[in-house]
Amino acid sequence: MNDQPIGIIDSGVGGLSIWQKIALNLPMESIVYLADSKNVPYGNKTQAQIYKFVKLMVEFLLERKVKIIILACNTATVFCLEKIREDFPQIPIIGTVPVVKTAVEKTKNKKIGILSTENTANSNYQKNLIEMFADGCEVVNVGTNELVPFVERGEINGDKISMALGKQLEKFKNQGVDVIALGCTHFPFLRDIITKNMGEKVLILDSGDAIARQAKRVLENTNNLSSQKNPSYSFFTTGNSDKFSKTASLLLKTSSIKAEAIVLENDFANKKIGVIGLGIEGFSSAKFLLKKGALVTILDGKNENELDRDMLLKARELSLNLVLGENYLKNLNDFEIVVRSPGVKRDISELVDFEKKGGIITSSTKIFFDLCPGKIIGITGTKGKGTTSTLIYEMLKAQGLLVYLGGNIGNSPLDFLNELTKDSWTVLELSSFQLLDLKKSPHIAVMLMTTSEHLDYHKDVQKYIDAKRNILKFQSPQDFAILNKDYLSSNESDVFTSGKIYKISREGEVEEGVFVKDDVVWLKEHGEKLTVVDVSEVLLPGKHNLENIGAAIMASVVAGVSLKNIIKVLREFKGLEHRLELVRVVSGVRYYDDSFSTTPETAIAAIEAFESPEILILGGSSKGSNFSELGHVMRSAKNIKAVIGIGEEWERIKEQTRITNSNILVIEGAKDMKTIISAVQKIAESDDVVLLSPACASFGMFKDYKDRGNQFKEEVGKL
Repeated sequence: MNDQPIGIIDSGVGGLSIWQKIALNLPMESIVYLADSKNVPYGNKTQAQIYKFVKLMVEFLLERKVKIIILACNTATVFCLEKIREDFPQIPIIGTVPVVKTAVEKTKNKKIGILSTENTANSNYQKNLIEMFADGCEVVNVGTNELVPFVERGEINGDKISMALGKQLEKFKNQGVDVIALGCTHFPFLRDIITKNMGEKVLILDSGDAIARQAKRVLENTNNLSSQKNPSYSFFTTGNSDKFSKTASLLLKTSSIKAEAIVLENDFANKKIGVIGLGIEGFSSAKFLLKKGALVTILDGKNENELDRDMLLKARELSLNLVLGENYLKNLNDFEIVVRSPGVKRDISELVDFEKKGGIITSSTKIFFDLCPGKIIGITGTKGKGTTSTLIYEMLKAQGLLVYLGGNIGNSPLDFLNELTKDSWTVLELSSFQLLDLKKSPHIAVMLMTTSEHLDYHKDVQKYIDAKRNILKFQSPQDFAILNKDYLSSNESDVFTSGKIYKISREGEVEEGVFVKDDVVWLKEHGEKLTVVDVSEVLLPGKHNLENIGAAIMASVVAGVSLKNIIKVLREFKGLEHRLELVRVVSGVRYYDDSFSTTPETAIAAIEAFESPEILILGGSSKGSNFSELGHVMRSAKNIKAVIGIGEEWERIKEQTRITNSNILVIEGAKDMKTIISAVQKIAESDDVVLLSPACASFGMFKDYKDRGNQFKEEVGKL
């Protein structure tokens, strides 16, 4: 049995008539429907144009791991079905044509009519069908492009469509046909009005049921019928998604159709594109799109004097258009495509209005996923993404694989996209912002510790977790999911993937995956349990990092890395900057920079990494976190000597942690890093650990977490 979806291609809403019959005849099958509504109708396109459109659509569906493709457009079928089959021999592709043979069998007076678009009616393919099956019958072959736009607008009733359709049906009436074969998938939606015009005695035929039966036979022959109890239906369109959704809902008599707009063309040439945000990712997107021939404008809410000077200079060097300041999103309708930066909320009114009017919203991450020719390993979670991503990258590199590192860590993946091949591996650190509207999942998806985070951006914890789960939702059975069993949100995410599931844990054994037991890291796969490495041999500090190590081991094993190369990396890898980084040892006092810690959970992990007396630097700007559990850990710990509270969030931390009534020394009032380190010096003794693990964002006192960590290291360096 196979639970991959069926793919259906058509120009616009017409193929929904086939979709209906597939859903009815194969009720356990998931379906991906792709409408090229930007180029509809195909009846007035050239053969070369149609071939280009269809090839792009087939490639799109193959990326979504469909098991069979139905080319629902009659015109596309007669023009390029055979060529498309030659180009993509790895997958069955079914075309659709007028049911001439059935019409001949059903006619009583030997007079049949065929109603198609002009290209289909005039094609040699249709003429051959008539010669082959209609011998002895009178055939009235009518081609018109006038009717398709009515269906595309949902105007399947009323005077205008009656008048347009009446002109064509008059030709059938004049010849007295008693059977009409519909040679365009749009036309079954006109069945009622055709019957009303022609009368009940004229039989109307379309190819929907025949296509559904053919698809079922192909799936049975290849043992690919689905066993899903809850199949999913996805809709994509190259044009206005809101308009398509409304028309599709009208035609299918439902309110549940919600399509996503996509861009199929890979070159973006001559398209007007607005890139929101002149940050690292925004600039990378703009540079990539410029090379593809796009007409790019950077949109940023900051004024020129507020922008990073180096980034502004780079933008000027590329002669990028800039729209800056408070009204930077005012004229979004000037663009065909808008590239959203991760920090820009998807539901702001300007973007919602832009999409309703037919604009396409994408992101650099979505562009990369659409165009990447190789395999992607994606890593997400509340914390540990950077460490895990780097470990996987180093392990694949040690194996000699062609591997690149990008996302939140390293370069924007668009910077190296042109270097990738089908044999490449890309390791991506993915935030909830980047996953928010992603519609494609990595080949290997890793979901680490997932708790509460970014509640200043997401409406609530569930919205944040839902965004994270997009890393899994679009996987196929040929993909892999690696989940942290020790955290409920991650562990319970296994129901959101169709991929092969592995679990990781530092608390107990797993059925398949990596776990820690008796100070040994174990790999368990296919019923076999292997020792990977003793915990004492791992150079990376902190018990929490054993979870990241487990995820990296499992992902690397799936990617084909040997245990020998995995162990080599584990014995050499020291960790990342600002992530529990040992800065210096001064008079027996160890100073650790964990500035990347911006949540209570990561501060807890850092605290639990050491048994020596700790002086903790805690506080910063708000992310809406709950510090109650952090307080419980701090009060229960026997080794926290002192806490230096800083930043606007300190008062709330102090209230929720309730440490002022404990045996922990609390120091307040430090306004800069120099004062913080000065306070540390007065109380630090040999064998103490000084830990900058703030559990908060950095803004206010510092530019960002890097600035906070660098200032810490600078002041420690002066001791």
